[in-house]
Amino acid sequence: MNRKPNFDLSNENSWRRIEQKGFSHSISESVRILKIKKRLKQGSIISLIIITLIGIGWSANYIKNNHQYFNIIKFPQPVRHISYRTTGVLSREWLDTQVDFSQYEDMMEINLVQIKSKLEKLDQIKSVSIKRNFPDEIQVYINELEPIMRYVYKNNNNVKELYLISMDGQVYKGHNYSKDILNKLPFIKGVDIILDGNNNANIDELNSITELLLITKKRFPRLYDSWNVISYNDFKLNIISDNSVIVIKGDIINETLFMPYNFDLQLNNLANVIQFSINNNTPKINRIDLTLNDRVNVKFD
Repeated sequence: MNRKPNFDLSNENSWRRIEQKGFSHSISESVRILKIKKRLKQGSIISLIIITLIGIGWSANYIKNNHQYFNIIKFPQPVRHISYRTTGVLSREWLDTQVDFSQYEDMMEINLVQIKSKLEKLDQIKSVSIKRNFPDEIQVYINELEPIMRYVYKNNNNVKELYLISMDGQVYKGHNYSKDILNKLPFIKGVDIILDGNNNANIDELNSITELLLITKKRFPRLYDSWNVISYNDFKLNIISDNSVIVIKGDIINETLFMPYNFDLQLNNLANVIQFSINNNTPKINRIDLTLNDRVNVKFD
């Protein structure tokens, strides 16, 4: 007959006298080993950082105090090629007179911003783009003003000087233009131009004339090339009055009168008159008045 275990529950502390057996010793040992490894790893990292910082500091201090024994080698890259483009007539030889790239032993010594600023101060230049193209090339691109008229200016000594006027009204002295290019540009008269301290000027008031020239040059280039002198009577700061007239003297037609607006219509009328003259073999046209709105007044030789 089996005996039932005798559990004495009357004494509440009796269970404390039971011998405890388990694996707490082995678990705590594993955790302790892991903690030791982690601490060793952290200590190694900290030690390595400290040693590295000490080494860097010592090396920097040593080089500072013994710099005469160290020769830091540089490999300069001189400029061997200049890529040059322009929208106008300024040549590469002209560029060499403005900037001497050969004086630089290293491309990185070149102050591109300074060179760009220097070139853009020249009156004929509208804008400049300059950049390095490694390993040994400098690229220069120049956007020049385009002349559309000539102007004769009398200086303080009463000496005549030739100036050019661009399509945006900039007045400047031209460089490197051939006689063929200059001879195709008409002179402008009847306009007083006041130059600034740099012998330049900007005349926004010539907008109507430059507009006429640009339209004619595009639509009738041969007629434009035949124009010699342009004058603007009643010229007052671009104020267009009923009496404002643009007078053009040329080779194909001795004298042509334009209103300072509505140029496409007037040029169409002019083209019709010229074509009529050619088809009917008329004498040379001496004078055409296009300012009469509803009709054209033509005078032959």
